Amino acid sequence: MATTTTSLPASKIPRTSTSPPPTTPSASNPTPTPTTMQCFLPPHAPLALPSYAAYDVHYAQAHANRCLECGRNLPSAWWLELHIAENHDPLVGVRRGRGEKV
Repeated sequence: MATTTTSLPASKIPRTSTSPPPTTPSASNPTPTPTTMQCFLPPHAPLALPSYAAYDVHYAQAHANRCLECGRNLPSAWWLELHIAENHDPLVGVRRGRGEKV
């Protein structure tokens, strides 16, 4: 049974070690640069990254601790929990309305 790779997206096509990696031109550099990973997660436009390590760094900075209500990105899980409690918890809003310190 022969399989063809023409129906697969470019990111799913298997490459041999002799085939060059796919390249992507950028706005500032019209010559293509090798692309290893691409990020399609919001809130930014699709982003091409040169290595898996660069993708890991990008994901940790831009997507790991993001508030789902307002989209704000925070540096750690602790800051995210604190942000949600202070800004999106309805009970805290009621307490604040009564003049209590929260």
